[in-house]
Amino acid sequence: MGERESSTRRAGPSQARSVVTSDRILDAATQVLVDKGLQGFNTNAVAEAAGLTVGTLYHHFRDKNDLLRVLSERDQAVRTEYVRAHVGEFSEVTDLEQWVHDVLAALANFRRRQPATLALRRACRAVPELIAAEEAVNDQLAVLLGKMIRSRYPNVPPRRATLVGRTVNETVRTMLDHAGEHPRRAAAMRRELELMIGAYLRQLEQY
Repeated sequence: MGERESSTRRAGPSQARSVVTSDRILDAATQVLVDKGLQGFNTNAVAEAAGLTVGTLYHHFRDKNDLLRVLSERDQAVRTEYVRAHVGEFSEVTDLEQWVHDVLAALANFRRRQPATLALRRACRAVPELIAAEEAVNDQLAVLLGKMIRSRYPNVPPRRATLVGRTVNETVRTMLDHAGEHPRRAAAMRRELELMIGAYLRQLEQY
């Protein structure tokens, strides 16, 4: 037991260093993606930016797609957590259109403040591994948003509520992706998106 406890204590600093190194690699990967885009993103460039050997990078990440997957998860987590934090208030919202406006504005602002988001969103549409990972997240969000919808419209059948949740999530994601690619049209597109989602949710009042 004494040897195991001593061994565990010794593992602490090593694990901490591993986390620091992983974060260092991810920060460097973000910068490479911002500077060089998806076409210039590779493990050699990331290792050089991090000041590490490629061998060290491969000790933490399998390949460049593994790096992109982790970067994408970290990037999306900020927006997903925001959605999770606000679904509980949906049933009590008095001004539905204003609530939709505020949520979409916040999601758009998150994307603008996270420098690698645009490149990562492009990767999510092009890299099979990322497409699969995003689909898993979308499945979870569809269920979450379906429950949110039923909290306000309890007569909506569960399957319909989940389908509405999926439709809203994927429409918002696609439109915000497009707005990111065309910043001059972003504000006008988001306004149309607000009107569309507001009207779509309002029709659930018929149940």
